[in-house]
Amino acid sequence: MKIVIITSSFERPLLLERLAKIVVPILLRFNGKVKWRIFIDGDDEGYKSLFQKLNNQISKSELVQWSAHKNVGKFKTLVKGLNEQKNNCDWMVNIDDDDLLIDYKFYSILDKIKNLDTDIKAVICPRLILNLP
Repeated sequence: MKIVIITSSFERPLLLERLAKIVVPILLRFNGKVKWRIFIDGDDEGYKSLFQKLNNQISKSELVQWSAHKNVGKFKTLVKGLNEQKNNCDWMVNIDDDDLLIDYKFYSILDKIKNLDTDIKAVICPRLILNLP
């Protein structure tokens, strides 16, 4: 099973760096089965040092890919990303740069989607990213 995490970010490299602290260990744990695709909407100057850090942390550069677009807007950016990735994976997960991902809940969801019927095309998991009871 291949999963792509899709993240859009607009002028918030610090938030993306915070998210990276959780996502990078997930990428390393699943050794190529989970990838991260980041779309920067706007100026990418503030992100360059973050992407350099990510390249240093992850030896397989294909696990994290990013591209910049000039003020296209969040939803157009996400649609573009979803269309680019739809044939490259079994599942896509949208996690925004300001979301807090809880890793053990993410692992739990990954275990559960292995057993879902193939007719299921989407799953909404708000508690995957929110720390609520």
